[in-house]
Amino acid sequence: MEAGAERLSVYDGARTGRNRLGARVVRDSDGRSLFTAEKDARGNRISALGYKFIAGVLRHLPAICAVVAPTVNSYKRLIIRGSTSGFTWAPVFVCYGGNNRTNTVRVPLAGGRVELRVADSASRGR
Repeated sequence: MEAGAERLSVYDGARTGRNRLGARVVRDSDGRSLFTAEKDARGNRISALGYKFIAGVLRHLPAICAVVAPTVNSYKRLIIRGSTSGFTWAPVFVCYGGNNRTNTVRVPLAGGRVELRVADSASRGR
């Protein structure tokens, strides 16, 4: 595999759940993520390229959902008021953000990476 391209991994071995799509796809020749930037005015440690990636994901989210949430049950979990408490952690808003798990694209507190939270376990290739 050439530098700058990695396979898309459903589970990257880090402290992640199974219903999250982690994409570590852009690296430089030294293996550093091109999505990471130490200086980010928004405080997410995301580079300009990373923000463009996020914008593309949000722009094409309806088509992406057809692949990563492929069943009727995949969509049944994506509701704003589903639990008895009236609160949900489902990714129901088409936006990106910090540690708010209702964002479709989440930037974890450590920053420098993104999670597509709408992905469902039914999309796993294994």
